[in-house]
Amino acid sequence: MRIDLSIVSAAAGGSRTPRGYLAKPAGIGPFPGVVLIHEAFGLDDVKRRRHADRLTAAGYLTLAVELDSDDGARDCLVSTMR
Repeated sequence: MRIDLSIVSAAAGGSRTPRGYLAKPAGIGPFPGVVLIHEAFGLDDVKRRRHADRLTAAGYLTLAVELDSDDGARDCLVSTMR
C-alpha cells in the first residue's frame, strides 16, 4: 500500500510530498515494526518486493520511506551526507 506522509513531514519541517510503502502482515496486530531506508538510488519495486514484503512475510509491519520524494536523488544525497 502506498501512503502519503506529507502531513507528518510538513509538521516536522521536512519534505512537502514524501511518500512511502506500507506493508502490513496478515492477521490482527500488534506487530513489531521496521522502517526501511533505501540506498542512494531510491525506493524501487525491487526494494519493495524483495525487502519490505520479505520482512512483512516474516511478521513485521514495514514502512519503506522514499527519502527523495521532493527534490530527487541528488538533494537527498547531499542533505544526507551533510
